[in-house]
Amino acid sequence: MQSRVKNRSSLAAALAAAMLVPAISSAAPSTTLYGGGASLPATAYVGSSWFTPSPALRLSTAGDAGSLFGQYTASTTALPIGFFTGTTTRPAVSYCQTGSGTGKKVLIGDPTVSASNACPDAGTSSVTGFGAPSGVQASYVGSDSPLSASEFSAFLTNKPARVQPVQFPAIGAVIAVIYNNPSVQAASLALSESKICRIFSGDITDWRQLGPFPSKPIKVVYRSDGSGTSFAFSNHLSKVCPTASPVAVTGFKTNQTFSSAFPVAAPTGSIASPQNGGVTTTVSNTDGAIGYADVADTSERIRLNPSISLKFASIVLKDGINPATGKAFIRRNPLVHPATFNLGNVVTDKVIASSLDANGRPVMQDIVAPPRPGCVLLADPDSYATSPLSASGDYASYPIVAVSYLLANAAGNGQNTFNLRALLAAPYGKAAAGSYSAGTTTIGAGKGYLFLTGQIPGPLKISQCVRV
Repeated sequence: MQSRVKNRSSLAAALAAAMLVPAISSAAPSTTLYGGGASLPATAYVGSSWFTPSPALRLSTAGDAGSLFGQYTASTTALPIGFFTGTTTRPAVSYCQTGSGTGKKVLIGDPTVSASNACPDAGTSSVTGFGAPSGVQASYVGSDSPLSASEFSAFLTNKPARVQPVQFPAIGAVIAVIYNNPSVQAASLALSESKICRIFSGDITDWRQLGPFPSKPIKVVYRSDGSGTSFAFSNHLSKVCPTASPVAVTGFKTNQTFSSAFPVAAPTGSIASPQNGGVTTTVSNTDGAIGYADVADTSERIRLNPSISLKFASIVLKDGINPATGKAFIRRNPLVHPATFNLGNVVTDKVIASSLDANGRPVMQDIVAPPRPGCVLLADPDSYATSPLSASGDYASYPIVAVSYLLANAAGNGQNTFNLRALLAAPYGKAAAGSYSAGTTTIGAGKGYLFLTGQIPGPLKISQCVRV
């Protein structure tokens, strides 16, 4: 099931038949594909207009020009003969930023949420819907935390007519450690892995323990909701903290709910906030705060409000001198990263097991007799838990990243099937015979996103995974 990383063309080739569809009835499709979920990929998916005039909106009903969804909806490519009659313009794509956990709950049919529940503006702690019309089900979901065994099982129970969920890796993103301390100059805070682990475990509680800074309590800020950003950050901590030097920290657990990721309990005085915007707002309003957030969202907030009290910490492998070079370990700035990211080990028909291993690491589990084989793709969390080391013993690149997925229903998609396939294929660039070209290597470039390269086990055909 494992495969070697190759190049971006391998992803496109694996999806070469994604747009080949059988003829179905002539009724027109929906005018909108309704979805929601992760906030981390939102700026790449829908653009940055939801920030204007201030970061207030959670709901985007059309993608900006140049965004992934914007390019998708602008396409007027020909549809297969016999699919339906009428316009060839793509329907609009509606996206509500609920967080990954709530997005997946809508997908699997959790009774506490519904696609037709309201999608409120930012600042509301509870988001339980995508803002779709009454009775309309979600067409797709974005999530930075992959499907778990319990979520897959819940889908089979709650939505048997839709056969199973499908999952495709769509985009990568950088997760930063952010802070607010007017006593610390911008770009002057470089944290070793050991210090990051000790901060989020509650072992380091004062700024004077981080450098020659005035004494001030550290306030840890973390996500209160189910979050793919939390999954990625805790995936990193559970990987590096047990061997961090000079002080190791054991007990971190990979979890999309960060309150369950702490070694024992949340540090004294810590603050839980919903969504990425809640974390950045809380950090910017709290002197001495340290939290974690995705670079794309946070950078856009700083660009629109340069006076905001947010800074990015650099990360070094260890404190002190690198014995291989005789120099200090290289600082890795979250704002400086490559445009692409090798997915590494991508497998099919596996989910995250309900139980972690003894070190708090996620375990991949086979889907037994999947109704639609080959339609759940999973990037091994271990393959992106940290950065590889360079020949000199430093990190080769910034070490905290996330992988975000697009998910949908395998069946029951009706007249939206063709357009949904096009949407799911969009992150992979050009699909079959000129039917769609997203240009994803430029969407969101320089904004904290990483475009995925690598070999997908195949052949994968979205047309076989997503049906009427």
